[in-house]
Amino acid sequence: MARNRYVDISIIFIGIVLFAIVLKTFQSFMRPFAIAILLTMFLMPVIRLCSKFKIPYPVILVVLVFLTFVGIYVIGTLVATEKIVFEKKLPDYQESLKESIQLFNDKTGINIELSSIKNIFSADKITKYVTTFVQGLLSLVGEFFVALMFTIFLLPFHNKTIDNLKKQLNRTKMKKFTSALSDIEKSIQNYLYIKILISLGTALVSAGILYLFRVDFVIILAVFIFILNFIPNIGSFVAVGIAISTYLLKYGIGFDVIWLLAALTLVQIIFGNILEPMIAGDRLNISPIWIIISLFVWYWIWGIVGMIMAIPLMAVIKIILSHSSSTKELSEFFS
Repeated sequence: MARNRYVDISIIFIGIVLFAIVLKTFQSFMRPFAIAILLTMFLMPVIRLCSKFKIPYPVILVVLVFLTFVGIYVIGTLVATEKIVFEKKLPDYQESLKESIQLFNDKTGINIELSSIKNIFSADKITKYVTTFVQGLLSLVGEFFVALMFTIFLLPFHNKTIDNLKKQLNRTKMKKFTSALSDIEKSIQNYLYIKILISLGTALVSAGILYLFRVDFVIILAVFIFILNFIPNIGSFVAVGIAISTYLLKYGIGFDVIWLLAALTLVQIIFGNILEPMIAGDRLNISPIWIIISLFVWYWIWGIVGMIMAIPLMAVIKIILSHSSSTKELSEFFS
């Protein structure tokens, strides 16, 4: 009996590896489709609520598409405009940075080589970094739009598809399927609702702090903070790093940057380490070690998008494993 269980686990493990390779190979299609499935689960309660108020689905669809187009247009226009402004201000940033480093050297006696700083913050390198960031953000927005197109087709058939699947199963399997699906939907919905709320709060408060410190490109930085906050542990460090780098470009090295770093870090701690656990608790019950591992695995499979989706996807895998008697022990291994 135990031997059969180990065989089952081995087969499942091999299947997961092969499935990961397939996901990586066909990521241009699979990635937006996976986002669409998560969006469908996220939007289903809204669709059900609208149905109770007799709001026709075509009306919901038009509103959804309209809001998406407006959002993409606003973000795209904002990013393109800010990129042009940044490129115009770049010579001023370089001169300001040079002066602040010289002043810092004179006051502290620490000798920071200007030549090495010039090399790091050269116009070509900074433009390349900014272009990469902008392209990444626009690519993410574009992929979200493709995912929304998938979602539009998935939403009307969500309940019908599930009902058809249930008809193909016997009573025992149907109970397991219904239970697993219910757990997956609740977990994903709770995770996304709470994460969006926490990320939005973090981005807005951080934007307020950046505005008080007169940092340029506050809105773009807030968008980056919001998106990167979906990447556990690593995302907050990257978000703060981008904000601090933007400050240094304008004002150079000084003691004020320490206060900015402390303020932004405090915001991340309050929202990410205090408020989020208080609101969400430990509903997903995934070990921090497995969270880190899943981040790297999903980054290998789908890049930054994979890291953003790592936690909900890991939760789905864990729930599926927990509803099978042969793999229940394996699901507990992730806890």
